[in-house]
Amino acid sequence: NLRMSKQSLTEQLDSLRSENSICKDELQKTVQSNAALQSCISTLNDTVLSKDEILIQKDNEIRQKIDEFNYLQYEAQSYMNNFQYQQQQQLETLQQKLLSVESEYAEAGGKIRELNQSLEEK
Repeated sequence: NLRMSKQSLTEQLDSLRSENSICKDELQKTVQSNAALQSCISTLNDTVLSKDEILIQKDNEIRQKIDEFNYLQYEAQSYMNNFQYQQQQQLETLQQKLLSVESEYAEAGGKIRELNQSLEEK
């Protein structure tokens, strides 16, 4: 009976050792899988960070282009305002010259009439 019991215990011990070995192998595979998954997660995190950095860089470039555009728009508006001011000044000068020429023309017309009357009287 003791032999049976010892043999049964030995068989149970062998079975437990076998199960323990299987569990160790499974645990080792799980540890390796976890390490591989951790590496993948780390790579994905690096990729996401890299993409975020690229997006931030692109955002900054776009903002810089917008600032450049706004500056050029301001420069163009300043140029147009200055051009319009100069055109207005030239227009006013030409209007004054026109009034002066019209006045001189009217005076010359009056003198011509006077000369014509004077010639007719003679």
